[in-house]
Amino acid sequence: MIGGWDGTAQVVISVPNIASTPRNRYLLDPKAFIAAYRQIEKSGGELIGIYHSHPAGEPIPSTTDIAEVTWPDAVYLIVGFVAGEAHLAAWSLRGGKAKAIELQ
Repeated sequence: MIGGWDGTAQVVISVPNIASTPRNRYLLDPKAFIAAYRQIEKSGGELIGIYHSHPAGEPIPSTTDIAEVTWPDAVYLIVGFVAGEAHLAAWSLRGGKAKAIELQ
């Protein structure tokens, strides 16, 4: 999870992936998610982003990523690994559609 204000990241908090097949799916641990969310709020920030990886693919939202989005106001950062090289992309996931966001 990424917390911040005015669209600028200030804190990054790792939340465990509790999916039964974590290599091709992610499911955030609900208790850890709530604790991280509270930590972000206590710091005076807001949830501005959620990140995850695609260990064997491009940093492009999957149909599952798009269908299961729970925070449409957050930016979704995806780290993809292609030929052993990491690539980062940011996305807005709203209304069943993915729109690329330029990182600064």
